[in-house]
Amino acid sequence: MLRLVKVVCFLMLLGGSAAAAYSDPIDPASAFPDPNIVWNDPLCAAGAYCADLTYTGTTMTFCDGVIGLLNTPGCMTGNVSNPYNPLQFLVPDPPGPYPAFPNGPVYRCTTNVSPGFGVPIILPGLPIEFNGCDFFGTVTSGEMFTISALGGPVELSLPTDFSCQSSCSDGTIYLTPEPSSAALCLIGLIGLAWFRKRTLEADLLA
Repeated sequence: MLRLVKVVCFLMLLGGSAAAAYSDPIDPASAFPDPNIVWNDPLCAAGAYCADLTYTGTTMTFCDGVIGLLNTPGCMTGNVSNPYNPLQFLVPDPPGPYPAFPNGPVYRCTTNVSPGFGVPIILPGLPIEFNGCDFFGTVTSGEMFTISALGGPVELSLPTDFSCQSSCSDGTIYLTPEPSSAALCLIGLIGLAWFRKRTLEADLLA
């Protein structure tokens, strides 16, 4: 019976440790993918940390006035692009910017909102830091989206004219593991400590 308890505790600890390793967004040696921030319409990628959002403003096209790749009505007049007005999901302060390549992982920003694309915001200087995502595309009032992080947890500020139905608090989007992962790891540690205590008591009585 005690052997079975030991095995169960070990597996719980291993599972909690694996979840913690998967959620590490700043480990360049990690075997898991670099974090990818995805603005989706409206489904979340499998295995990602997600938040459900609804756009509450008027219909808006977020244009890339600098890059000039989003050739949609309302963004281009002849060959002249409108001013740069991205939809920004920024890293709040705290936690502050995340270390980026070469000091950390390569952050990516992608979207399936059509037409649209995403660009990571990288702060200049050293160390290089990731400060969020610029997204471009057209959104309509009442449209539902998900914002997700695949490959590691990230905290982002909720943009203006968006409401959040999950994984948010006080204007911050928490794309992080569920609390159950931490609880699982804690339970595993407690179980192993209890088993060790029982083993020591048995040795003393022998």
